[in-house]
Amino acid sequence: KKPRIFRAFTWFYFYNTVPLGSTLIPPANKGGLVMNSLVVLYFVGLTSAWSPIGWRIRSSVSCSAVVSRRISLIAGPVILCSALEPTIAAEVPTAEELTKLTRGYERLQELLNNWDSITLGACRGSASKTSAQVIATNGGACDKAPLKIQEYIGYKSINDPLFKAEKLMQRALPLVDPNAVDEYLEYVNLWAEKAQMSSLNAYTSSWGEANPNGGQTVVAAFLDDAKYDVEESASILAKILKYLDLPTTTTSASSST
Repeated sequence: KKPRIFRAFTWFYFYNTVPLGSTLIPPANKGGLVMNSLVVLYFVGLTSAWSPIGWRIRSSVSCSAVVSRRISLIAGPVILCSALEPTIAAEVPTAEELTKLTRGYERLQELLNNWDSITLGACRGSASKTSAQVIATNGGACDKAPLKIQEYIGYKSINDPLFKAEKLMQRALPLVDPNAVDEYLEYVNLWAEKAQMSSLNAYTSSWGEANPNGGQTVVAAFLDDAKYDVEESASILAKILKYLDLPTTTTSASSST
């Protein structure tokens, strides 16, 4: 390859010999031609291997290209391993954290076993004439409390055992049998979907009376859908506990220790 300095002189000669209309800065005299050549020499020098500035630019670009190419060949968790190793190690959940999944499963069973009483809202006492008409329209003297469901599936408070449970499940992946990783991740995704649907149906049910053509029948319909999703969520969570070799009750967990 020809040295870049030779290429620079070629540009210098070119801009001093071509017609004036082809120059970068249309000069009126020889000084304009020299100025054009100096401008070209400056930009060529930026990329010249002999120029300190050009060397830094080429080095940074080359290093970036090499790093990008190497990073693309490495798995995601291994990227910048020296900086991420402490974080990855800290993400593995402790036994105390994993207990949240067991307590969450217990609470789901409590919700399902006491569904009517838990999802039952305020009941009216002696009704006035106007209230009696409302009761007749809504189909009962007691309201429903669908949002109670969110307290049991981790969508109400950060103190709920199942709050962001899918994150905890993902962190527990190193504890799963390598031969069962795919099935485990599939159940984790199903859990996230079902838990979200439970929360969504509970929220929609809570607004059943406020919506057009709404009423207690609409509330009950979405409440039934939410119950089905909670049942599915509990079943999925039981399978996840099995993959992690965790008990379904905290009493058995304490007795085993």
